[in-house]
Formats: sequence, structure tokens, C-alpha cells
Amino acid sequence: MSWKLSLAFLVLIIIVGYLLHMHFYRSFDVNKFEHLVFEKVNEERVKHGLKPLIWDERLYRAAKHHAEWMAGKDCCQHEEDSLKFRKPLDRARFYGFRGRIVGENVHCRPYFGSEEVAAEETVEAWMKSPGHRRNMLNPRYSYAAVAAAKTENGIYVVLLLGG
Repeated sequence: MSWKLSLAFLVLIIIVGYLLHMHFYRSFDVNKFEHLVFEKVNEERVKHGLKPLIWDERLYRAAKHHAEWMAGKDCCQHEEDSLKFRKPLDRARFYGFRGRIVGENVHCRPYFGSEEVAAEETVEAWMKSPGHRRNMLNPRYSYAAVAAAKTENGIYVVLLLGG
């Protein structure tokens, strides 16, 4: 194969890859994904003999704030720069949650597959991580919300739990 043909083939692969990436980016339904992750977290809790979590809108607003912050910074971490929103408890309190304890799982991933596949892989990743698993299966948590933000780089996911 000549170098010109090889180069043309490489350019074609790059263009197709970019178009596929943009298709997933544009068509990915963040709201659907958030609810699927929440459902799957509750499935894991029930499977392990725990009560399902109750959706809490205050925790959702705090989680959404953090997901959008991570997306804007292109990072995946629990602490923000601002003192006002530094820790998960700070964010939960700011948005009106008054429970005694708060826990947080974060996950950042590229676009691959449907919302269903992404939700399944997100919860699987948390279940394989001892700290994240402990949060999800902690019987002291009764309330939770899942929020996500998307950029061209991927999906930034936050599970915020409260009790």
C-alpha cells in the first residue's frame, strides 16, 4: 500500500471516529442517564438487603453543581476550589439539605454506548471500588440524587447521598 493511500485511510479513520464521538455527544440524554444510574444504585442496595434510596431534589441541585464544576475544570475530584462549595457537605448544606451525614461518589468517563450502557458501567465501577461501594451500601443513607454534566471530553457523574 502506498504512503498516500495509507495517509488517506488514516484520515478517514480519524474523521469517522470524530463523527461517531460527536453523534454520542449530541444524542446522549443526560437526564435519562442520571435516572438510570439512580435506579441501578437502588438495585444494588436492594440486592444487598438494604432499602432503596429516596430521590432528594436538594441533593440533586448540589450534585448538579459539582458535576458542572468538574466538567468545567475537566477533572474528577471531590473537593472544589471555593471554600463555600469545597466539600460535599458544604454543597449539600448550601442547597438546603439538613441531614447529619453526606457521602459522595464521582465518576468521569468518555462517551461509549447508550445511556443504559454508560449507567451500568458507572455503577459497576463504583461497586468494584471499596470506598464507593461502601458509600452506596451504607444503611445510614436514606436520600440521594445523581447528577451528570457532559462535555466533548465525556460525562462527569456525581452520586450524592445523605442521611
